[in-house]
Amino acid sequence: MDKTPPVFDLDNIIEQYPTMYNESMNTVLAQEVIRYNRCLNIMHKMLGAVQLALKGEIVMSEDLE
Repeated sequence: MDKTPPVFDLDNIIEQYPTMYNESMNTVLAQEVIRYNRCLNIMHKMLGAVQLALKGEIVMSEDLE
């Protein structure tokens, strides 16, 4: 869990790379940062739940398997 990277600061990225008509890659960058942050948040939640399940504090669900 300590090895997973922290989420990106979306506000900072949008400030550095504003979405403009002639810079369509900035829009793609912002969308990918949103998706990546969502994935990282799910990973953090699931890894914490797996640790609790391995200790026997919560039930191991199909999603955690």
